[in-house]
Amino acid sequence: MEVDYIRVYQDPTLSITEEVLDNQIQWYPNPVVDTLSLQVSPALIGTKATLYSLTGQILYTVDVQNEYVSIDISEYAKGVYILAIEKVGVRVVRQVIKK
Repeated sequence: MEVDYIRVYQDPTLSITEEVLDNQIQWYPNPVVDTLSLQVSPALIGTKATLYSLTGQILYTVDVQNEYVSIDISEYAKGVYILAIEKVGVRVVRQVIKK
């Protein structure tokens, strides 16, 4: 028996893209002074939101349990931070500026 070729198909309706995920999240204000607010679609409830320093240190992680999440960043120094939200292996990463 000889195998000539193998085809692998992926149903595009089963995957989630960063663009789709990004459209389901709003974060404000940016730049932020004290509290960063996240608003997510109901489909993203149960995900995690993580705030990182630019060196990759995890500063804050929160389980998204409802459509509105507040992250108090008043204790952090002024600068740039990274906000990451992940679902089904797709990760949206955005810069957050702390004033």
